Order: sequence, then structure tokens, then C-alpha cells
Amino acid sequence: MKINIFPVGMLSTNCYIIESDQKNAMVIDAGANAKGILEFCKNQGITIKMLVFTHGHFDHLGAMTKLVEETSAKTYIHELDEELMIAPEKTQSRFFSSFAGYDGAKADVCYHDGDTITLDDISLKVMHTPGHTKGSSILIGEDEIFTGDTLFAGAVGRTDLHGGSSTELLKSLKKIANIEGDYTLFTGHGESTKLSYEKRTNPYMGMNYDDIF
Repeated sequence: MKINIFPVGMLSTNCYIIESDQKNAMVIDAGANAKGILEFCKNQGITIKMLVFTHGHFDHLGAMTKLVEETSAKTYIHELDEELMIAPEKTQSRFFSSFAGYDGAKADVCYHDGDTITLDDISLKVMHTPGHTKGSSILIGEDEIFTGDTLFAGAVGRTDLHGGSSTELLKSLKKIANIEGDYTLFTGHGESTKLSYEKRTNPYMGMNYDDIF
């Protein structure tokens, strides 16, 4: 598979267009700029089959309506965040022009912790990591993890919006810290990083700095 990073919207959300060997695409967190996403896929000769969302905030799902209209792609979100997909006003969407044209809708598939989302040679395992929202989840591949807004390079997601909980987020970060092996972390905003590096340096991961100073 091939991972294309496509920043979108006012908050520069990282939308990931994952291309399978069969030239199909799983799009993760299509937050805005449906036109740009469609043009990119057309130019690359790939067909959007699935829209997968790490959580239900407006800046991660704002392009959903238009993309579904144009591609008939199936939508996926954790069951606890489907409410945000249906009722975007819970995520302050009205304040952002990039969300214009979004119509609330149920997901085609509500995934759960431990599920595997598969398209051709693409296979991602769901780990439920609440805290940023009730349904926030990370998606674990062979060498990569799509972390949404749960974990960033050197930081973590905010917990003061609808469904957020700092207590739950810290529990989720502990789960992530216990993942064995190393992975490239493709985050919801900002630069990608490595799991090993975040375990050593990210103050929210509960580790220490002894081996880097």
C-alpha cells in the first residue's frame, strides 16, 4: 500500500489517502476539501472505496457528504462517535467555513475495539483510545499507526470538548505505550513521528528522558 498525506481545512488536518495495490483507496479523516481529494485520486487513477474516521470532530469528517455523493464510498467510525457524525453542531462546526455542505448522517459501519478494517492489501486493526472524544480510536497497520488526535509528536489531543476526558486519555496513552515494536505514527495534525521516540520523550506517555540526555 501507498500512504499519501493530504493536509486539509483551516486546521491543517492530515487526511490520509491510502492506495491499495489494486488502485483502490481508503481515505482516513477526510476533514475538508472534497474537491481536492477527488482531483488527487482522479489524477492518480485510484478509486475511493472507504472513508474511515478516527473520531467525529468536524475537522476530520467535514468532506464526508460530498465524497459519499461523488463516490458512494462506505463510511466507518467508532460507535461512540457516530453521534458526532449525525449531529455536527456538537463539535462547533458552524464556526468553520470548511464544514459548509456537510449533512449529518449515520455511518455505514460502526467499528469497535479489536475490529480489523480491510481493503484489498490494506489491513488496519482498531484500538479504542477514548479521551479526545468518547470514540477516538487509533488504527494499527503492519508498520504504521494512524493516531488521529489522540497522540501527536510531543503532544496529545485536547480533552475540553464534547465527550473529552483527561482521565480516559491518560489511560489510552498507557495502552499505546504498551504496544510492542516500533511504528511510524501518522498523526491527525503536524508531523509524523515514531512510537519509540514518543515513548522516550513525550511527557504524556509516562516515560523518562534518561536515554536521550
